[in-house]
Amino acid sequence: MTVSTGYAVLRCTDQESGEFLYQHVLSDQFVSWLLPRMTGTNYPAVNSQDVASYLVLMPPPAVRSKVGQILTSIDEAIEATRAVIEQTRRLKSALQEQLLSTGIGHRRFWKTKIGPVPEDWDIDTVGDLCEFSSGTGFSQSDWSTKGLPIIRIQNLNGSRASFKTLFGC
Repeated sequence: MTVSTGYAVLRCTDQESGEFLYQHVLSDQFVSWLLPRMTGTNYPAVNSQDVASYLVLMPPPAVRSKVGQILTSIDEAIEATRAVIEQTRRLKSALQEQLLSTGIGHRRFWKTKIGPVPEDWDIDTVGDLCEFSSGTGFSQSDWSTKGLPIIRIQNLNGSRASFKTLFGC
């Protein structure tokens, strides 16, 4: 094990156990054991003696290998799913831009100061369509799974945090 002010590096002495131990140190059990033992504020460090004293159940090598393979294949499936989700987000964004500006199947448009618009669409301002309230704080009891979206600063700053909706609206 190599310890630095910012990170620790574990090197398995038994190569066959590497994947198994890698999965173990990613486990919720290990992470919740480790977090209270980290020190430092800007660059949390790990005490090598603490990590070295952590007890690990070690099944026979064949079982360790199989467990490591199973968990690694699940990690790979998760990454593949994340890639599909990201592609789907990009597709949605492109479709959203197209559908919200040109509609579905419209062939006749009129020229406006914001560009061509389907001829049967109106143009309004957000101010005509919404009432604004600034600085209103909402607690979790105000949130719902259906209703008007609460647009928070983090939603405007590129965060992937989901929008909350206002209960009863």
